Amino acid sequence: MSRLLLSRLTNQLGPYPRDDDEPVVGLNRNETYVMEVVREPKPEEYDQAAFALQPLEPVISITDPNGNDANGTVTYGWELVALPPAPPAPDWFTFKTMVLTNPVLNQAIANSIPRAPAGALALPAALLKAETGSIDDFRGCWQVVVAVAPIASEDVAQFVALAQSCHLPADFVTVLSLQESK
Repeated sequence: MSRLLLSRLTNQLGPYPRDDDEPVVGLNRNETYVMEVVREPKPEEYDQAAFALQPLEPVISITDPNGNDANGTVTYGWELVALPPAPPAPDWFTFKTMVLTNPVLNQAIANSIPRAPAGALALPAALLKAETGSIDDFRGCWQVVVAVAPIASEDVAQFVALAQSCHLPADFVTVLSLQESK
């Protein structure tokens, strides 16, 4: 369709009643404008990682209000909208390095070994597995370690703050923060 009708009374666009764009017999030109449709080409090349393509609201321009043919145009265009920056990638390397060499955590693991050796010894491996998105093993090992060798809440808060600063997944941070503090 290359034409639309624009009501002079309601300022609403409507369909043109003919497919061939020829004049409409009996059209009340005192109440209706005939508008030519202009479709701007869709941009083909743009940085899709940085921008999204969105249609613009139609722009209505009355160029010949008293004309017997088209009275103006309705232009449909496009807009490139900047996408928000991607969230930072999780920095598991820094987190694991800092946590696995932390004396508080190592003491908690050492204190857990006599009472729950499997959970305590599996905690480092479960932490490595958590990086792949599977936190169930870490959850189980962490709960065992903090149950048999509670870690002070301020130390857990430091682990949680480190995990957040390393942009680790929220579900992992939640598991890390749930523990029996002494």
